[in-house]
Amino acid sequence: MCYNEYTKTRMVKSMNVSALCAVPIGYVCDGVILLGLFIFMMICRKRGFIKMFFRFASGLLALVAAVTLAKFALSATGGLFGLQEYFTGRFTETFSKMSGFDVDISGQDVGALLASGELSAVIATLIAKKYVGVELAAGTTLGYLAGSTVAELLCTLIAGVALFFILKIVFRLLSKILTAIFNKIKLLGKVNKFLGLI
Repeated sequence: MCYNEYTKTRMVKSMNVSALCAVPIGYVCDGVILLGLFIFMMICRKRGFIKMFFRFASGLLALVAAVTLAKFALSATGGLFGLQEYFTGRFTETFSKMSGFDVDISGQDVGALLASGELSAVIATLIAKKYVGVELAAGTTLGYLAGSTVAELLCTLIAGVALFFILKIVFRLLSKILTAIFNKIKLLGKVNKFLGLI
């Protein structure tokens, strides 16, 4: 009987101790979160709204612009200054080694050839979008269609990545210029810092 009372008493005491410990831990967590928020607010205040906005938005804007303008950049630069033509030759050579890819298909239906071919579904879909219903020049092979399609896809990807980094640099420069202008005018500098704090 004594043992049971002793055990109950210890359990009650340990529950009280853990209940007491839980309250300060909650306050400590809240304090750490508030301290973190305060530090971030001071960093954003120091940098200012313009710099923080461009850091936040430049990645998204650069990504959207890169995806939108990649094909235009590819055509404006003449296939990335001849890189697309080089890749087309290399990929055509590789695809032409596959059986049936080196045969002249100029008078045939591309859609029917793709349905029975050995290409992956992604490449076949891209070829179909570009060449189904188009009259092919004499001597065109399925290897050439696959090679030019893959080369265009690769060069579009390269152009998009290059545009992304170029636009990130442009946005960073724009951010520095605007911040310098705002900081030269006292009132605008204070507004910039206040909006950064917010």
